[in-house]
Amino acid sequence: VSHTVTVHGLRRVSWARYSLWYDREATSLYFAPGDSFKGRVYSKPQMRFSSSGLATNGKVHFYDKVWTVPSSVQYDSGAYPILDYGIVLNATAQSIASVDFADLKAQTLASPSGLVLNGNATIVLEGTTMKITNIPNGWTNRVVTIPENGIVYAKAYSYTKTTYDYRGRATTTTVNEAGDITVSGPTGLNGQLTLVSENDINIVGHIRYASNPETNPNSDDKLGLVAQDSVVVQTAAPNNLEVYAHILCKNGGFGVYNYNTGSSRGTLKIYGGIANLIRNAVGTVGSTGYLKNYIFDSRFVRNPPPFYPKVTDEVEWDWWEG
Repeated sequence: VSHTVTVHGLRRVSWARYSLWYDREATSLYFAPGDSFKGRVYSKPQMRFSSSGLATNGKVHFYDKVWTVPSSVQYDSGAYPILDYGIVLNATAQSIASVDFADLKAQTLASPSGLVLNGNATIVLEGTTMKITNIPNGWTNRVVTIPENGIVYAKAYSYTKTTYDYRGRATTTTVNEAGDITVSGPTGLNGQLTLVSENDINIVGHIRYASNPETNPNSDDKLGLVAQDSVVVQTAAPNNLEVYAHILCKNGGFGVYNYNTGSSRGTLKIYGGIANLIRNAVGTVGSTGYLKNYIFDSRFVRNPPPFYPKVTDEVEWDWWEG
């Protein structure tokens, strides 16, 4: 006896499938009133929900399904979150360890249009081009077209630097750069791009798309930020920051530098998603840093940014028959 089943739209699952994914937390894992998540969420640590500011900002709201490895969540009186699609407790633990940076670099080099940068780089996204400052290449605000294959890789690099004193005597030193990327894109990316850093990615300004997918469902602009360590919002970034991208941090996490100093910085809008090993903080409850408004980019379910890492041994499909 035989039976045939036909599966349509079979594909490997990308890490861009998650609105929020994290394995552990660097600080107490509190969700603040007013936080919202429009995409699926996975949490290995226990989730905790604060009531501070509840009357003003309302409950935490999850618009998609939630998975958490512990058998329960903690919440203050009245602060139990709104769960549109419920929550799965005792979920199977997952791992981000399979993300392979050597493979990402190899894929970048395999294409004639692949761009591998030596050392640290500052990148400003402007439509179909980007301005790159990269000292080892001798680039200062060099205008470069978005690569045809849609990936830029910054690798760790060492080089020698010679300086001269007032008598003309030379001093040669070795400079070690980790491959950090500093990025902004306030005028909007027009195209599809993934930025990969062998260390950190630093956000210093708005990162937007030329065509906003929130108002134009036909937008094909996409951005991925993939860091071997962390993605950090620096103090130079503006209040009410907008970041349109999916963010992945293999060994670190996404967070805000000096999140617990100064005054409130408004809302941090992430239109895309975040997958990170460590959940770093973006603010304190109602006092400093940012409130979160994390919106999942549903386009990434089927079409993630270029070369975006895949989840090990997980596939999904559109429909089946038979």
